[in-house]
Amino acid sequence: MLKIEGITKKYGQSGVDAVSFCAQEGTVTGIVGPNGVGKTTLLQCIAGILEPDAGQVSWNGQPVVYPAGELFGYMPEFPAVPRFLTPRQTILYMLQMKGLPAGNEKVEALLETFQLSGFADKKNRALSQGMLKRVTMCLAFLGEPPVLLLDEPTNGLDTSGLLMLKDRIREAQECGAVVLISSHVLDFLSSINTQTMFLNGSECRTIDRDSGISLEEEYRKYFGL
Repeated sequence: MLKIEGITKKYGQSGVDAVSFCAQEGTVTGIVGPNGVGKTTLLQCIAGILEPDAGQVSWNGQPVVYPAGELFGYMPEFPAVPRFLTPRQTILYMLQMKGLPAGNEKVEALLETFQLSGFADKKNRALSQGMLKRVTMCLAFLGEPPVLLLDEPTNGLDTSGLLMLKDRIREAQECGAVVLISSHVLDFLSSINTQTMFLNGSECRTIDRDSGISLEEEYRKYFGL
């Protein structure tokens, strides 16, 4: 179980303030809220990219000791990959950095799984945002991490990319991963989530998928729209 206790990271009036929640293994939790409520900040604090002002992240009852690259797979909203490398080289480099098997067969399988084969040897700087998004998605899933943190993962993806993303998330869920997804796309979350968390500063409200509550109606009510 992933447990978040009192995570606080403030930037003036923005950021997150004493956010707490739990996510069980084999679940997908959507994190939604208007721009500026701290969705990205929260995910980055969990991943260890940002150091929170206060609070603690625990995994199966033990505080997480950072860096924790084996525990977390993080997909940023905006793709961040070496521009001078190709997708093939990027994947190979990250496999080696993580100490994972990095043979040609493994790399080819990943390129196929994440629909990267058609542009595997083009420089990253020449790729579209959608193509780069697939590269960063692949990097997040490397090594089947127990916790996946996906920040606006649908941005820039075409229909085939969206369907592939859903498949990869469902596979991770079936393997027992905890998946946290920040997204503005309620329809996407409704189709994949176990639960949805409305985030507004220090306030959180979680809705289970089986509750029968409309996410759109609840979003309008919760955020006063």
